[in-house]
Amino acid sequence: MIERCCTVAGCERDTSCRYRDTDGTCVFEYVVTNYLPKHQWLGDGPVPARWRRSDGTFVYRSYADYCDD
Repeated sequence: MIERCCTVAGCERDTSCRYRDTDGTCVFEYVVTNYLPKHQWLGDGPVPARWRRSDGTFVYRSYADYCDD
């Protein structure tokens, strides 16, 4: 399972991230622990920008992906 990914190329999860907020979150980042189990990406490969749950609900990888849609 993918634990974390960022849509910004070369971004590392540390203090050098220029998009990280004071609470530690980033609008470009997917962190699996921030999602309820029913909303987590369970597929193979990289996390897509959005995916559809079996009930038809879209789940977005990050807030930035939601804004781009």
